[in-house]
Amino acid sequence: MSVVDLYHIYLNHDKETYEKMTILDFSEEMCLNLRERMERSVTFRMLSQDAARIGDAEMRLERLVDVDGNITREPSLTMQTKHKWISGSAITSNCFICRKYVMTEGETNYVKTCFCCIDCKMPLCLADRRSTKREMTCYQEHKSSTDLDIGCTSACKKGRIFPKTKQIFIGNDNENLEQM
Repeated sequence: MSVVDLYHIYLNHDKETYEKMTILDFSEEMCLNLRERMERSVTFRMLSQDAARIGDAEMRLERLVDVDGNITREPSLTMQTKHKWISGSAITSNCFICRKYVMTEGETNYVKTCFCCIDCKMPLCLADRRSTKREMTCYQEHKSSTDLDIGCTSACKKGRIFPKTKQIFIGNDNENLEQM
């Protein structure tokens, strides 16, 4: 029914182009670039196999998982009954590199992420934060750093606290706008 309605809308919009088409031809045209649908968990896990790109740097990130290998938590009873959800929220952690950059003096910056380095499992955000006075993305800084606290080591310790002596104050974006 939706395809038929859309066909009529297109037909009214550009009669010359679409009156030559049958409804089946129009449906095939709409579905031309569609891919076969995969399970959501399979799609998220594919990120670790495919290289995500930001700029020229190839990022090797994977989804954070719990001890059982799940990428999402169990849904709450309300989620299951009221919303009919079969999975809960994503497994998250705080980006370790974002803790280095302080927006407000004296307060550590905690940014939630669902991704980690494929090599050392350090939580890293996927967002490109170079617009906030930062020269590199979190992943680029992690991979290029020789610092034992920031760089890619053999294993990341869970619950590790970023050393306050290495934090850099970059200010709040609102403060930067007021100064201009």
